[in-house]
Amino acid sequence: MGDEWHPVHQLVYYTPSAAARTFGYADHSIPLVLLSFLEMRWTAFNEVLLRWPMLAAGIATLALLPWMWRKRLDGGTVVLFAFLLACSSLLICYSRMGRPYALTLFLVYAAYALFTHATGREAL
Repeated sequence: MGDEWHPVHQLVYYTPSAAARTFGYADHSIPLVLLSFLEMRWTAFNEVLLRWPMLAAGIATLALLPWMWRKRLDGGTVVLFAFLLACSSLLICYSRMGRPYALTLFLVYAAYALFTHATGREAL
């Protein structure tokens, strides 16, 4: 995609403390860069390690969003929604790139679900 070089640049040219204090010349996700520094300590860094958090967030979104709608919609509609979400080109694109968009999508809906649970309101 082209955006994956931003964290790689941080990993090659900066220390973890320097990467944590700045966005650098081009923007990057500081938590993802710090995670990549940890991964580099345990194993050889590769493209799969760069992208696995977004893939995991995309899969978790496929579980979270239908679960949030389960009380409002009937079972068949929830299954259809989950199928269409799995085929969504935006979610697929977000889950494949090295940018934190899939993480943001998942965490926004997770925060909303936790907020509605904590306040006793019905989700969505």
